[in-house]
Amino acid sequence: MTNNDKNGGHFSLTIPKNSADKIETFLKEKRLPYVLRKRFDRAFQRYVIVPDDYVIELNEPKVE
Repeated sequence: MTNNDKNGGHFSLTIPKNSADKIETFLKEKRLPYVLRKRFDRAFQRYVIVPDDYVIELNEPKVE
């Protein structure tokens, strides 16, 4: 991927809703920077900036 940032191309994974708190705790413990955003459908996205400056999106499922 040549354009890997939160405003361009990036890798994205959908995470189970009940795992979001555990994932956020892990990111804080490892001091991995991330950006938390709320989508239009009220689901949350976490954009994780890994040490080599790539961005990985962790997407919660759509809120019903």
